[in-house]
Amino acid sequence: MFKDIDPKSKTFYSCCSDWESVVKSDNHKEAASLSLEEAFQFKGKNLNLSKSMITINLTDFLENFDQENVKILKTHEILANIGKYKLSKQLKQI
Repeated sequence: MFKDIDPKSKTFYSCCSDWESVVKSDNHKEAASLSLEEAFQFKGKNLNLSKSMITINLTDFLENFDQENVKILKTHEILANIGKYKLSKQLKQI
């Protein structure tokens, strides 16, 4: 992937279970949501999920190797954020 840097948006890496994604976003939660939506588009019902998602703000991480640029998010909260409420509830109970 090659692109010019856009100072108005940041690049985030997200991973969960056996998949990963790179998206443009303003924050970790939105990046996880966009990544999860994209993953559902590609994998559908065959998408594997784990209890957590990791996001890394690559844009800021390159400037400052700080832990604040890495977040671990609860997958069930991100599922709810994208409207997958039933699946969110099921994953939360595991």
